[in-house]
Formats: sequence, C-alpha cells, structure tokens
Amino acid sequence: MTHDTIVPVPHKLSSKHPLSSDALELAEALTDVAAQLSNAHSLEELGKVVNNAIDSFLCSSGTICMLHNKDDDWECFSHPPGDNSVIPTDLLKKCLETQDIVTLQASTPNGISFPSVVIAPIRHQAPLGVIGAYWDEVREISEFEEKILKLLSKTVSVALKGLELQITMKALLEERTGALLSVNEELQTFAYTVSHDLKSPLSVVKMNSWTLRELFGPELPEKAQLCVRRLEDAANRMTKQIDGMLAMYRVTKVDLEATEVDLEKMAWSILDDLTENSPSRRCQIIIGENLHAYGDENLLHIVLENLLSNAWKYTTRTTNSLIEFGMTKVKGEPAFFVRDNGVGFDIKHADKLFRIFQRIHSTDDFPGNGIGLASAQRIIHKHGGTIWAESSVDQGATFFFNLPNVPVHLDLEETLQALAIPQTLETGPKRAPSN
Repeated sequence: MTHDTIVPVPHKLSSKHPLSSDALELAEALTDVAAQLSNAHSLEELGKVVNNAIDSFLCSSGTICMLHNKDDDWECFSHPPGDNSVIPTDLLKKCLETQDIVTLQASTPNGISFPSVVIAPIRHQAPLGVIGAYWDEVREISEFEEKILKLLSKTVSVALKGLELQITMKALLEERTGALLSVNEELQTFAYTVSHDLKSPLSVVKMNSWTLRELFGPELPEKAQLCVRRLEDAANRMTKQIDGMLAMYRVTKVDLEATEVDLEKMAWSILDDLTENSPSRRCQIIIGENLHAYGDENLLHIVLENLLSNAWKYTTRTTNSLIEFGMTKVKGEPAFFVRDNGVGFDIKHADKLFRIFQRIHSTDDFPGNGIGLASAQRIIHKHGGTIWAESSVDQGATFFFNLPNVPVHLDLEETLQALAIPQTLETGPKRAPSN
C-alpha cells in the first residue's frame, strides 16, 4: 500500500486548517481511520495511516510514528523523514515510562530543534511504540488535541496486536503447509474415488430402481413396491452424504483469502433468504451492529449460513421463536454467537455436534445430513479460531465462535464520549500565535 492509496479523512479535516467544529464529523473521521488501521498488513502500511491521520487532525508541521518490531527494535515511519522526526532517546524513554502524553516546547534536546512537540505512548501490556506531532513554531498544545492523540494511540495499539496476530497466523500456516501437502494429495485421491467409484454405481442403482418402478410399478406386489421406494431413498441419502463429503473436502482444500468481512450484512442476507422461502413463518430476529471479522468471506458465509439455518430449523416448532446473532466476551475475549430458543439438545451429547454424519436429532423430526456443523468447525479451525455450543433440552441453543483477528472499529458515541464533547458542541483546537 502506498501513501497515495490511503483513503483520506473527510475533506474538512484533511486540509491544513484547524479541526472542524462539527464533532460528529470528527468522530466519523476517527472511525474511518480505525477501519484503515484494521486493513493494514504491515508496520509500514500502519505507519502511513497513522501519519496521514495525525497530519489531518492536528495540522502539524510533521508527524512522529515509531513502532516496535518483531526483532525488538524500533522502526521510524515519521513524515516527512529527517532529523526532526526522530525522537530524542530521553524524550522517548520519558514517554514510555510515564505512559502518558508528553509535551515539549522551545527546546533543542540532542541538538535537534523541537519548537513544539507532543507524543503519546502506544501500549498493550508492553510498549509498542509512540505517535505524535511537531510544529515549526512555539504553540499551545490544547487538551482537545491531546485527547485526539490519546484516542489514536489506543486505536493503534489494538491494530498493532491484530497485525501481530495476523503475521503469526501467516507464519503458522506457512509452517504447516508442507505437512498438509501430502495430506491434500491423499484427500484428492479419496475425493476422486468417492465422486467416481462410489457415485457411478449409485447412479446405476437409482436408474434401475426408477426403471423398475416406471415400467412395472403397477404389476409389482405392494411389498416389492415398498422395497423399490426404500432402495431409491437409501440411494438418494447416500448421494447426499457423498456430496457432503466432497463439500467438506473442498473446504479443507481451498486457500484462505482473508479480508475484512461485514458479518452483520451477511447475516441479514442469509436470514432474508430463509424468510423468503418460508413466507408464513413468524420469527423475531435480532442482529447486532458493527459485526466485523477478518477472514475468508466465502468460507465465513458457509459457517454463518449453517449456524443460522440450524437456528431457523430448530425453532420451527417454537411459539414466539427468536434467533439472535451478535458479539459478546467470553473469558475476556471477543466471540460471535448465534442463539435461538428452539428445541435445544442435551449437552452430554455435545461431542457429536461437530462429527461428520453424527446427528443429535432424528432426521424424521428435523431433516439434515450431519455435514453442516462439521464443515463449520473445520472452517473456523482453518482460520485459527474455535467453535463450541451451550444448550439445554427445550431451552434453545447458543453456538459461539471466535476468530483470531477482529478488525478495529470505533463506535461513534464512544468516540464522542472519549473526546468529552456533545454532538452539537462547536469546539476545536486553536493555533497559538507565533512568537
């Protein structure tokens, strides 16, 4: 990603003028920056987003961005590059030790001129870096500007941990690739065998049973007709199971194409299709807002479709049925969930949930082939996440899943509260006259 390709903040904030008095516009700009940080795939990309944001928000002469890399060293992405963008060692140490905003005016530490400078630490249990701004003239650095810098530093800290996790995931996947290649070759052979050596004789069975029924149906004894129907039903079930096995094979074979995925929009689309296919069905649907994940969009669609379709299926006999999709925290970590108030299941049978062809409910009560949840688990594991369920008989079920990297997003109201300004208040930093 180059500096020119970074999405700019709104026009009022991207020009070299004091901050807009429209607090809501400012909050929207900050949330936009959070989204850009979430999509950064390297320290360099992240540094460019930070510099662009600081330059736009604080109208500075230059920006400061120093990040801690995996080699336990510091990388400088300040803009414009040069001596003035390198933080003196004593100032950097002071900022990291105090864990708070540090300002400096009319000083020349280490022979470097800093008429006015403000820096904020980036921390997440340990120092991750510093960001800041400097001006060529002595000026007052307002409390409002410090709040913006603090908010940016917190957002950057989350983005850095997400980036670190993303890089770790990539390295882990590359490490496992060699071992998986031989397994994939075996799976390819197995898939070919299933699709041809097994489906071909099944097709013969189905065709001959159909011919027998069509040509000699009326002449066959009632018991013989029943046998033919059972033969056709069994062949159809086995065909579906084979198709399910092939679908699972394709899930394990496909390469991940990780992007930011809007799960809220995806869930509404899936449930719209379900309601369209059952127009007489009445069901209360609750979907949370700002549900974003980082992963393969097509594969995550399979997961969400399986979970929501199951919730839809197992609430068909429930009065005032309810299906909910949202995000919560489990042991302090974010997790998505799909909850329903349907028939539920006995938790002692939970070990069967994610096994292929294993079903807790009878196909006579609820149709299915025992493939959906097994596929969902493999997809979540492929992303480096986990999936589990909680339930009781007749009390509904809740399926949880987590993904390693949840993109950075700021809520507008929370952003406004962090800035300590109401949406209608016209305020902003003021430039101090030059000395």
